[in-house]
Amino acid sequence: MLYLSHLIPRDTPEPPPDSPAKIRVLLVEDHASMRSIIRALIEQDPSYGVCAEAPDGAAAVQLAGTESPDLAVVDISLPSSSGIEVTKLLQELRPEMPILILSMHNEGLYAKQALRAGAMGYLMKHEAAEKIHEALLSIREGRIYASERVMAEIRS
Repeated sequence: MLYLSHLIPRDTPEPPPDSPAKIRVLLVEDHASMRSIIRALIEQDPSYGVCAEAPDGAAAVQLAGTESPDLAVVDISLPSSSGIEVTKLLQELRPEMPILILSMHNEGLYAKQALRAGAMGYLMKHEAAEKIHEALLSIREGRIYASERVMAEIRS
């Protein structure tokens, strides 16, 4: 059952008329403390704003439909469904929305699965502080983002 307390939409104030609109990000992460860390990393770049936060897949799908995010950042480990399953659902709902998977799990096991599910990128959480903006830019431009090792495996 989905409770409203699980939905944490963030109102983004209207930008001044002469400033460009922020890129709206849906953040899907089940741990509140990790959500706030990832949010802070994303919003270090003033061109990004987290428009909604979801602690699970059901909330993510609902918010993707109501908040019109430009892209999504999804944890691979979520309660009741994996980030890979959530990626598939989000792609069905909003096929134009690029998705970046964040993970603490071995990329050798999960990166290809995530990309096959429709994610445009796979980033290890321990690398997020240094590489999240590079990853977000890459997926926004329609390019796959993954480690050199994963990209080499994909190319071969």
